Amino acid sequence: VQETLAEFNVAKSDADSKRQRAERVDRVLAADLRAFEMNREGDLRAMFGALARDQLHVERQVLAEFKAVLEFVRHGDTGSASVGVAHK
Repeated sequence: VQETLAEFNVAKSDADSKRQRAERVDRVLAADLRAFEMNREGDLRAMFGALARDQLHVERQVLAEFKAVLEFVRHGDTGSASVGVAHK
């Protein structure tokens, strides 16, 4: 009986150690995953921010071109507002 009890205690201790090790691994993996997600979110925000700035720049250029064309049509002034030349 003593031998069986000792074997049981060794097996239980081994199982407890494995469970604790698995819990530590789970915590580390969860922390790594959170860090990865936060980094990825930051990367995506930066990428979409750059795309939005580029789009805004293009839209401003197009609007400046339209403004130049309208000024040309309204005034017929070829000296100050030429078609194809953006003025800010």
